Amino acid sequence: MALNLSFRFQSVDEVHASMKKSKPSKESMVQLLDKMTENGCLYRRKRNGVNTYAIPPLVVGLYELKAGDITPDYLKKIDDYTDSDPFMLSLVATKHSQMRTIPIEKAITPNHPIATYDQIRSLIDESGGPFLVINCICREKHDLQGEHCEKTDRREICLGMGEFATQVLEQGQGREISKQEALQLLEKNQEEGLVIQPGGNQDADFICSCCGCCCGMLRMQKRLPHPADFWTHDFHAEVNIDLCIGCGLCEKKCNVNAITVKDKKAIVNLTRCIGCGICVVSCKQEAIELVPVKDPKEIPKTYDDFYESIYKHKKGLLRRLFMGLKMRKGKRWYS
Repeated sequence: MALNLSFRFQSVDEVHASMKKSKPSKESMVQLLDKMTENGCLYRRKRNGVNTYAIPPLVVGLYELKAGDITPDYLKKIDDYTDSDPFMLSLVATKHSQMRTIPIEKAITPNHPIATYDQIRSLIDESGGPFLVINCICREKHDLQGEHCEKTDRREICLGMGEFATQVLEQGQGREISKQEALQLLEKNQEEGLVIQPGGNQDADFICSCCGCCCGMLRMQKRLPHPADFWTHDFHAEVNIDLCIGCGLCEKKCNVNAITVKDKKAIVNLTRCIGCGICVVSCKQEAIELVPVKDPKEIPKTYDDFYESIYKHKKGLLRRLFMGLKMRKGKRWYS
């Protein structure tokens, strides 16, 4: 039955109509689809009062829905798959990244306009709730492997909102929190130097707070020669050389190895910087600021718009092979 589903949400009637052979009854389909949802294998959303179902992406989706239910064998299979070239190419060979980076609040200045979907508080304010906090599966994974997070001792870090939060709560996972608690959680995450990364659409229903040592997406970015080319972000860091004293704190704080210190001056590699703003608030000399990227990507409005765009702009096999060759050679290339 799962082969008749896609990223598009479909009602039971629509799924039933698409099946050509061995059609089960609609009643048994509902039971099976709901059971798969409870096991974290499907997304379920209300559309016009009717339950609809879709296959989640691996990240963020299937992987996170298994939080609290991971085993060493499951982790090995995930690692083997996500470390493969085909998986990495499937992620970078799209117009939009699965997640996007938004600046931490204290890095934003009145000098540059910022869209509401790039503002942490606006994402929370515009969500109708409920709000959910859940353990970070990336950090739990590293705990099981004996690798402790270098940024935080906390594990209740990931935030869900709206329909995503509703489903996870129905599965008996996570903990429902208030809007104010959600804001306090994100404030703490920023204080600890975590990168704020909501979903790729404007109406994001989750916000991850990532680090370069544990989180799968940032670790993948660090492996790329030019991660900024494939990651949706509207800002990048810029250093005022006259104010910089070359202390190296920004280099230490950066989660994607985008900053180096040479001749006692910090240098930002714009092909690596994803505009999180952690270096900005870390600099005691106030020598770094965020500035808008020259060609920001258009951010799809809804979840449905986002995945329709990914499907529409997915690169073909030959293009992906070409991109992979360029990636291995470390040359600059664009999605």
